[in-house]
Amino acid sequence: PIVQSEVIPEKSKRTEAHSAIREIFLSKLETLTLQEVPGAISIRAAPPQRAGGRTDVPTRSRGGKNHKGPTSWTELGGEYLHFTLHKENKDTMEVLHFIASQLKLNIRNVGFAGTKDRRGVTVQRVSMYRVRKEQLLPITRMARNWHIGDLTHSNRGLELGELRGNEFHLTLRDCHLASSPSQALSDRLPAIRSAVESATAKFREKGFVNYYGLQRFGTFSTGTHAVGRLILQNNLEGAVDAILSYQDHLLPSAQAANPGHNIPQDDIDRAGAIEYWRKTGDSREACRRLPRRFQAENSIIAFLGAKGNGKGSAQTKDWQGALMSIQRGLRLMYVHAYQSLIWNLVAGRRLRLFGGRVVEGDLVVVGEKEKATGTVQETETEKIDQDGEVIIKPLNEDGISLAEERFVRARPLSKAEAESGRYDVFDLVLPQPGWDVVYPANEIGEHYKEVMVSEIGGGLDPHDMRRTFKDASLSGSYRKIMARPGGLDVEVKTYGVEGEQLVETDVERVVRLEMGGEEKVEVEGKAKEVKEGDKIAVVLKMQLGSSQYATMALRELTKGGAVAYKPEYSTVR
Repeated sequence: PIVQSEVIPEKSKRTEAHSAIREIFLSKLETLTLQEVPGAISIRAAPPQRAGGRTDVPTRSRGGKNHKGPTSWTELGGEYLHFTLHKENKDTMEVLHFIASQLKLNIRNVGFAGTKDRRGVTVQRVSMYRVRKEQLLPITRMARNWHIGDLTHSNRGLELGELRGNEFHLTLRDCHLASSPSQALSDRLPAIRSAVESATAKFREKGFVNYYGLQRFGTFSTGTHAVGRLILQNNLEGAVDAILSYQDHLLPSAQAANPGHNIPQDDIDRAGAIEYWRKTGDSREACRRLPRRFQAENSIIAFLGAKGNGKGSAQTKDWQGALMSIQRGLRLMYVHAYQSLIWNLVAGRRLRLFGGRVVEGDLVVVGEKEKATGTVQETETEKIDQDGEVIIKPLNEDGISLAEERFVRARPLSKAEAESGRYDVFDLVLPQPGWDVVYPANEIGEHYKEVMVSEIGGGLDPHDMRRTFKDASLSGSYRKIMARPGGLDVEVKTYGVEGEQLVETDVERVVRLEMGGEEKVEVEGKAKEVKEGDKIAVVLKMQLGSSQYATMALRELTKGGAVAYKPEYSTVR
């Protein structure tokens, strides 16, 4: 049966109605604005979807009777298959795109609470809509540096924003004291243990500045914040060019002429694919050459070359369409990165001026103190993008309802409140620029204008953040200035072999338990007897909230002494 609504003359209200029905009924109902009755909406049951987005039409058995398989989704426990993904040196989306492609599953039917870093061994939960265990398990035979396990069905999938935080197990190698780097091991070990104990105690109490880490701003010559700045300047062509930029020394021809550079093969292939696209316009071959993990570049090239392989296509200059072809969570990260840059610059200025003092005009979250004492109800949880940031809602016309736009509010402190001692620096927030935030009612509020009007800010105005491009119309959000780690645990170890593994991974732990032994899985380079002159490592475990960066926490703990590991990338397949 079809139900018809009353006429809703305002487009924005119709959009809200479409979104509300989709959310309330979990996409089980289908809505359509009627052409024959302008302004009215028809509502009917949506056809069930199979994996890959195809209509789930009952199949016919040899006996002529319809059936939907031996077990219903209800009997299995729900339409969503949940599993744990364990990966090493892989992007989250790289692995999930591969699995989805093997299942012929639309990537939109894959859910996760947040992405994990490429460089490291990471574990996270994933959900897939209408996929069965027996479909997924055979694919693991093709797995390279990833594993899945703990499969179970559920009535709902995972969504971005459900991640409360991350637990990190980090190894700081070749540790020494700057005052006495050449001491013997017997002297260095107790000194380092004492220093680590002291630093950990201060770190646990004083926390760290909640800066966005460098990975927030990209790894190529044009940072993600620069792309976001171009989008906010309404230079969409420039934003597309920036995403597709590369450095000439990364081209395969340059590498062939000067071999031996320590550059990832994927970066070389990326540069070569984009160069090929710019020269030939052959989007199909360019996408074939482009490594799977470069999703934004792949989407743009595929979109611009959708007709006639990109040669003379009507789409070749549709820059907004090219940007819209990028998956939304990734697309929003560009403007989020710009906001993150401004936030970092302003936070640094605020701490230089006032340090850990609370001053008049500082911002606090409305009701947070009251919530801590149980005197008010919790507000609706914010929705988060794939990098753990609160999603900056675009204007209403594209289907984002007003209810979805609710997020925490902040207010400035009065002079009496600032001096009362009730608030400390861990209560203070700073806004990411947007049209629906308040700015500090002191000189820090003025500093937003100074930073954003400067060259690095792109000549923008913090009080004029609405844009015709909906995804660039930023409402803004708030972020705590300071953060504290949870579950902090530190162990000092000695080791003798460079690159020796000091932390057991979850896969190794599972294998060890399945073997029924208490001894750890033997790893090449382990179990070396400690000798005089051997190296010292600090193994750190801590829990951080969503969108808090371990790199920033480590910088505070080590006072800038930690140096990033630089892997020796292969330049051949």
